[in-house]
Formats: sequence, structure tokens, C-alpha cells
Amino acid sequence: MFSNSQLPGIISGERPIFTRTGKLVNFIYRKHPWIFHLVFWAAYFLLSSVILSELLDFPKALLRSVVIIFLQASLVYINFYLLNRFLFRNNVPVYFLLLLIAWFGVGVLRAWIEATLLLKPLIGLEPLSAQHLSVIFLTSFLVLVVSSLARFIDEWYQKRMQAQELESAKLEADLRFLQSQVNPHFLFNVLNMIYTQAYTGSPETAPTVMKLSNMMRYMLEATRKSRVNLQEELDYLRDFIAMQDLKKGRKQNVELKVNGQVEGIFIEPMLFIPFLENAFKHGNVSHEADGWVKGELKIEPGQLEFSMGNSLGKTNPMKDKTSGVGLENIKKRLELLYPGRHQLKLMKGETQFEAILKLNLSPVEES
Repeated sequence: MFSNSQLPGIISGERPIFTRTGKLVNFIYRKHPWIFHLVFWAAYFLLSSVILSELLDFPKALLRSVVIIFLQASLVYINFYLLNRFLFRNNVPVYFLLLLIAWFGVGVLRAWIEATLLLKPLIGLEPLSAQHLSVIFLTSFLVLVVSSLARFIDEWYQKRMQAQELESAKLEADLRFLQSQVNPHFLFNVLNMIYTQAYTGSPETAPTVMKLSNMMRYMLEATRKSRVNLQEELDYLRDFIAMQDLKKGRKQNVELKVNGQVEGIFIEPMLFIPFLENAFKHGNVSHEADGWVKGELKIEPGQLEFSMGNSLGKTNPMKDKTSGVGLENIKKRLELLYPGRHQLKLMKGETQFEAILKLNLSPVEES
């Protein structure tokens, strides 16, 4: 109905995508970090033993690997404790003082072990010589630097994940709020219609209540799910149209076409009703003889296109304080539920209005 040059905007969004493997690794890392530590030290021990076995007998290589790794691991975890206990709590002087003591103590212990229990340093230096002590304290210093860097990276990663969880929780709360707004808005319109029919003694009150019962059943069941069958959503739309016909006491010029295979397609619940509701509310189909509402659903592999258009008359129907709530909600819901996978075009001319929604379906939504 409209050219692309008339499009006022496209609503879209983005969201990072994580692989299943990445999610599994992240879960293990956060819930069972000791597994990563165990794997790291085991790999380090094997590598050290293999390298030292080229210079020493294998039993001596294993013994020296055990001593070195035990002392280095002790220094690493002492550093982790001090980082958490003091540095991350802005107690910097105490952290560096205790770290200096730990660095010196572990260095002296290793020098004594190498000079007595292991008889001599591996590199052939004189036990407890300046060169021997320099190598020990330098390697210990490097261990502290690397472990501190690893802990800082871990701290940054944990804060990043917490921020993402908070954002996800906020988005979930926003979504629940928007879904809760759909029901009262719809009920407000329908109950007004039933009140009018009952007040005037219309014989169509009972059929209208039955239609409302069917629709409410769908609303209560569907909004508890993250996905609903597309056929159920279409049945809901047809019931809504039938209810509007009951309200006017005649069949109105409303058309809803479906092209494509509906079975096996799943969408978010209550996704299309705001478009149809908006067409009745702000169009002239119920107020002028030449008014119309035309909806069409096109289904192709991997894609779904839903369009809803309505005529605009010279006299606009009454608008209540909730005017526009439906379409504003659908914009926000699309940004939350189909980020980067939807296009929504809202086009208004002098005599007609049209909304076109395109969705890229994921494999989960096609089965």
C-alpha cells in the first residue's frame, strides 16, 4: 500500500549470541571453579615432569615438580586470598605488606628445600648463592604477577556476568509488565462492549460472553508460555473479529488472509492482537459503511510476514486514555523477544494506516 520512501522507521535490536559450548564452560566455571584449577595444576605438573625428566632421573623429576608446584600454588592462593580480603576492599597497604611477607617466606622455604632436601639447585648454581636466590625470588615474583593478572581478569569477568544477569532480569521484568498490560487493555474494551449490550438488552450478550470466555482461556493459557502455536493465535484473531461483528450486529468489511503452512510454526503469545485491535479502534470500519480492515499472514521457510491495514475516515472514533498502548507495547515486546530478527513498519497516509511485521524464525520456532 505504501512505498519504501514513506517508511518512518524500522524497529530492530541486537543481542549477543552464545554457543552451547560456551554456556556449558561458563556454567562449570561459575559453579565448579575448582575443576579448572585442578586441570591447570595437573597439566602444569605433567609438563614440568616431562621437561625435568630430560635433565634428571624420572623419580627425582617428579619429586622436584611436586615441590615447585606445591610452593608456587601456595603462593598463588595466598595471593588470591589477600586480593579478595584486602586489595578489593581498598586496603592496599596491608595487602602489599602481607604479600611481601608471603613472597619472602615462600622464597626462603624453596631455597632451603633445594639446598638441603634436593641437595642442589637444578640449574647448577651454588646453593643459597646470590644467583640461586635471585632466580628463586624472580620466579616467585613472576608467579605473583601472573596470578594477580588472572585474578583481575576473573574479577572483571564476574562483574560482567553479573551485569548481564541483572540486565536479563530487568528485560524479563519489563516483558512481564508489558504482557500484563495487554490483558487489562483488552478487557477494558470488551467489558465496555458487554456492558453496552447488557444495558440495551441485546440478545447477543450471551454469544459475546461465550466468545470472551474462549478468548480469555487462550489468554490465560498462552501468556504462561514462551511460545504458542501460530494456529491458536489465528483462532484468537478470528474470535476477536467475530466478537466485533456481534457488537455491531452485522458482518463488517474485515478480511484476514493466510498464505502458507501454519502447522509447526510457533510465535510469542498475543503478538498480533494489538495490530487488529488498533485497526478497529482507530479506523472507521465500525463507523462508516465504506470502512475496511485487511489483514494478511504470509509464511515462507524461515520467515513470517504479518500485515494489518485499515481505512481512516473523516470522523475518528472516540479515543480513550489508553490510546496507542497496544502498538507501543508491541514495539517494546519485539525489541525484547525478537532482537535483530524483526522489522516493524508503521505507515500512515491520509486515508489509510498499515503495519507490516516481518519475523525471521529460528529453527526452534519451525518444527
